[in-house]
Amino acid sequence: MPANGKFHVHPFQSSADYAQVILADSPTAYYRLDDTGTTAHDSSGRALSGKIGSSIAESAPGLIATSTDAAMSFPGLASAAGVVAVPATTLLRPCCVVSFEAWVRFASVPSNQTFVLGYGNDGSSSPLYGLFLSADGKINVTLSLDGGTVNLAAPTPLLPNTTYYVAGTYDVHTARIFVNGSQVATAPAPAGRDFKSNQGAGLTIGNAPALNGPSFKGTIDEVAVYAGRALTATQIANHYAAGTESSGYVDWNTFGYNLQRTGDNPNESTLTASNVSSGLSEKWATPTDLGAAITAQPVLATNVSMNGTPVNVLYVGAENNVFYAINADSGAVLWSNSTFGAPQHTSCLDLPGGQFGITGTATFDRSSGLVYVADASDNVHALSMSTGVEQWRVNILFDPITQSVIGTPAQDHIYSALTFNPSNGLLYAETAAFCDRAPWHGRIVAISTATHQVVAAFLPSRTAPSTSATVYCGGGIWGMGGASIDPLTNDVLVATGNIATTASGCPTNTMGETYPYGDAVVELSPQLNLISYEGATINGVNVKNDSDYGATPMLYSTPNCSAELSTTKNKDGYLYTYGENSSGLTAVQQIQVAKTTDIGDFIGVPAFDPATGLVYVGNPKSTGNYAYGLNAFAQTAGGCKGLTLQWKASVGTTNATDNDNQAPTVANGVVYFTDGIGDQLWAFNDATGVLLWHSGTIIGSPCTSYGSCGVFGAPLVDNRVFVGSFNHKLYAFGP
Repeated sequence: MPANGKFHVHPFQSSADYAQVILADSPTAYYRLDDTGTTAHDSSGRALSGKIGSSIAESAPGLIATSTDAAMSFPGLASAAGVVAVPATTLLRPCCVVSFEAWVRFASVPSNQTFVLGYGNDGSSSPLYGLFLSADGKINVTLSLDGGTVNLAAPTPLLPNTTYYVAGTYDVHTARIFVNGSQVATAPAPAGRDFKSNQGAGLTIGNAPALNGPSFKGTIDEVAVYAGRALTATQIANHYAAGTESSGYVDWNTFGYNLQRTGDNPNESTLTASNVSSGLSEKWATPTDLGAAITAQPVLATNVSMNGTPVNVLYVGAENNVFYAINADSGAVLWSNSTFGAPQHTSCLDLPGGQFGITGTATFDRSSGLVYVADASDNVHALSMSTGVEQWRVNILFDPITQSVIGTPAQDHIYSALTFNPSNGLLYAETAAFCDRAPWHGRIVAISTATHQVVAAFLPSRTAPSTSATVYCGGGIWGMGGASIDPLTNDVLVATGNIATTASGCPTNTMGETYPYGDAVVELSPQLNLISYEGATINGVNVKNDSDYGATPMLYSTPNCSAELSTTKNKDGYLYTYGENSSGLTAVQQIQVAKTTDIGDFIGVPAFDPATGLVYVGNPKSTGNYAYGLNAFAQTAGGCKGLTLQWKASVGTTNATDNDNQAPTVANGVVYFTDGIGDQLWAFNDATGVLLWHSGTIIGSPCTSYGSCGVFGAPLVDNRVFVGSFNHKLYAFGP
């Protein structure tokens, strides 16, 4: 922990409720797996304790949202060192009825079947009963009975980096498997329904009892066995509910909730249109001044182990170049890392006082326990989620094509959110400029989180993307959402600014401000090779040469158009929509939503709700039929023909000069929106546009100009509504 950092743990609630629900159903053995030392204690009261293998990592983040206890991380080691072993006992060997359950999480699908737990031995190394993951990622129940072996698989694979409650039951007649409280498959018992004779092996957590197969690699928590009892479907559902329903939080690990940047949280259940319309109140504002404006959207991780206690944690940086971990329940600062150096101070007033520190939204990877954040010197840091201690860093100005540094922190800044793609381990970061201060060089780079190196780069101002060709100035990537990722192909989409024709320190460009890849939406491969691009011109319309995209493409599809679309705001006041064909991006529609200015107000990221099929677009300067405030668009009926206005809500400061950086957020029937210098958070019914609530003067009074006040960041909606402000505080609102 840095010497000048902070660390404080605030437990958020007791774990007694979950344990009481389990114990009320009389388990034969119950292992919380929150132990330290060498003994896994049995909480059932029967003293069926086990031995903890020496290679198991204790005090891993617990997997149930309602518990403050920890879990165990299993190393995938097929030996006694990699398992929890409970001696054989007749108490755990029923004649013919049994139930067993566990909470699991893993980073990658195993290459072979791996056991979560198993008991006994049928004489040929198969357990009498157990749970295992097959090579296709499906959870299985296995039973070794006199009449044969039952292997019952769930129909759907489990996803990596996701917490699951899994359970199996056998009641003499039927074997059943449950995932997240719901029965997903059954199988009849064979004629010989009793378990085979036990050859002496006991209960093993993390492998089969004979230790003869690939071992489980990941986290296991809250294991219980009910020998001689088949739990009912209601009891199983109650166990799952007891582990999930009290917290209400889910992981929100990237800007806009997902890599498509839709801003939609499909798992929200606490906040509804009804209780939002009844009024939200301030639950907390960070008790201490965080020292600078907050532009970034926070990200939220559930049950992070803080000194052995799971805590729901918000991660956010401020423009003083300090990064914070904040208790989502209390607002207390858990730790801060202020070792990144001084912020940049410039004459560019894009941010209050010309102070530029941590502007982009962070992201995190639960499988590695790391949170990634970009600082004012163009470094990307990997920090421990629990302590804030730096594990590694990379400077993104290094260009892997020329094997040299291109640019300086005095000209190039990371405005955008970082983007982590867990499917390939690549972390993407982008730069733009301080008010076009030359010589600046916008770029997107790919960082390998395995090797901690920049492995690919695309500069929109480089004439040949994959060679050390001429590099002009410009091509900034400003969008607050950073890069978006196509979930089917892992292709990367960014939007670029103009290329300078003449600029100090750069070659003279006689080809114009869009050459070669400026003022465009650009589609790249995961390794940042150019696939296609479309400029800010549709059907010959080009409002001006300097048509910057100060935005991030938002990817979505609607019931009226199953093809993937990307919708992007441009500072020329137009909303551009692109589709995809065999050759890449193709123009679909342009709509002039905002007034045309050169200031760059019409920027940010639209949001999309698949439940309504609507696209939500903030607008600081009204034009024609479109409101200043928030506009909702529906896909035109009859195919992929573009968007039509569905509803509009005129809120905020009329035609404000600085109502920019607008990025709505959608969750459970409500769309949330910040109005910049109006200094307010707004909530609307996402289907109808009816105003449900607004924050009034809780955050502050409307600003007279862009400066020390205002709310410009995207709200995070996860059990509560969290939003940062230029007044140096992070706010939490709830019913």
